[in-house]
Amino acid sequence: EDQGCDSRFAASLYLYERMINDPELSHRMIRYWAGDPLSNSQLNKYLQGCPPETPYVFNKVSSQALALHRFQFVSRLMVAAGYKGWILLIDEAEIIGRYSFKQRTRSYLELARWMGVLADHACPAIGAVVALTDDFQSVVLEEKQDSQKIELMCQEESTDETQIQARQAVEGIRLIEQEGDPLTRPYESMVDALYERLRAIHGSAYSWAPPPVSAVEKLSSTRMREYVRGWITEWDLRRLYPDAQLDIEILDVRQTYDEDQELESTMGEASDSGNVSELEEDLMAVALQNQSPR
Repeated sequence: EDQGCDSRFAASLYLYERMINDPELSHRMIRYWAGDPLSNSQLNKYLQGCPPETPYVFNKVSSQALALHRFQFVSRLMVAAGYKGWILLIDEAEIIGRYSFKQRTRSYLELARWMGVLADHACPAIGAVVALTDDFQSVVLEEKQDSQKIELMCQEESTDETQIQARQAVEGIRLIEQEGDPLTRPYESMVDALYERLRAIHGSAYSWAPPPVSAVEKLSSTRMREYVRGWITEWDLRRLYPDAQLDIEILDVRQTYDEDQELESTMGEASDSGNVSELEEDLMAVALQNQSPR
């Protein structure tokens, strides 16, 4: 089901199209689409200079809800511009494991949303690719018993919002358990080819001839990002300190899934996205003036 966009985006598009000869206003609308705040009073002030036939009505909406509407709007904008859609690349999603249980439940729901398995929360022309650590399922879903606990929440005799979210979260958990595709481990010819390619790119970027480096040992357990970071770090150091004796120590940093309260969202559901203080408006005006094309 396509749920449409908040009227603020229709108003901003109207202003962008009607006031195309005003570069400052056009830039402001683009920044709003990209995530910058814009209060209701500011939007209404712009509309007074170019009043529409039918006035726009801006209902109260939380910042979180408005963010989802923004994705809805931008995806439509991309399709209208001739693109097939928008692919979101969500890396290091294993950070979910460090949230509280309540926040993890919400995160599984969001995973299901962006992967397109929640029919009632469809976002047209948007797809997602999510990267997780290979032990996430065993440590978080099984050892922390997230899968079992959320399944039990679904069986409770209740029709409240908590149970609805639990059912949607189960969809996200099922994706992790059943639909994941493990990445291919780096093999020798792949590593050698990438090494030569990055060596050429580094040389071209800094106009020098990068020497052979071997700080990263070739092991079956070595990940591709370890190779890349190791090579580039050594090339950078050798370029900056050509006469220095380098001794690079590589440490294995293990992923932890201990809960961290500082990672919890502080965004309130009831916050009104239209409430932007006068000071914030003034600061935003100065920032946008500095960003405006010369």
